[in-house]
Amino acid sequence: MEDHYKTLGLSHSATPEEVKKAYFKMAKKYHPDSGDETEVKKFHEVAEAYKVLADPESRKAYDISLGVFKSEAKQVATSSSAQAYHHQKRAAYRDDELKEYHRNRYQKAVFRVVLFSAILGVIGGVVGLILGGILFWGFLAGVCVGFNFSINQNFKVKTFFKSAVAHKAFRLFTWLLFLSGLGYFVWLIVQDLF
Repeated sequence: MEDHYKTLGLSHSATPEEVKKAYFKMAKKYHPDSGDETEVKKFHEVAEAYKVLADPESRKAYDISLGVFKSEAKQVATSSSAQAYHHQKRAAYRDDELKEYHRNRYQKAVFRVVLFSAILGVIGGVVGLILGGILFWGFLAGVCVGFNFSINQNFKVKTFFKSAVAHKAFRLFTWLLFLSGLGYFVWLIVQDLF
C-alpha cells in the first residue's frame, strides 16, 4: 500500500495547511509540462496523495486503513505468537472500525438521497397542482428529478457495477427518470398555454 504521506514528504501528523503547501511544492516540481514520463507518473502520485489527504473524511478512512496495513506488517515481522495474536486482534478491530465508518457514510448518503428526492417530490406535487395537474403525478415527477440529481451527487455510482454496460444502463435509466419527470411539468405548462 502506497504511503501518501511519504509521497508528499510529510509526517502522519501533518496539518491541512502543511498538506496543501507540500502538494503545491511537489506539483510545481513534477508538473507534466516537461514531458518526462517519470515526472508525469510522479505528478499523478502527488495529485492522488493530495486528493486523499486534503479531504478530512477520506484522510480519516485512509489513516484507518493505513493503520491496518502497518499492524499487519508488524505482525509478520514479529516471531512471538502472542504478539502476532495481539497485532491480529488490533488489525481486526481497526478493520471493523473502517467498516463501521464506511457503513455510516453509506447510510448518510442514502438518507440524503431519500430526503432530497422527497423534498423535490413535495415541491413537484405543489407545482403540479398549481399548473393544473394531479398531485400524485407531480410528486412522482419531483421524486424522479430529485433522485437523478442526488444519486449522482452522493454516490460514486460506477463502483456499484462490475461492468461498464451495467453502469451505462443505470445512468440511462436515471436520465430517463429525470426526463420523464421534467417532461410532465413541461407538458402541464404547454397545456396551460394552449
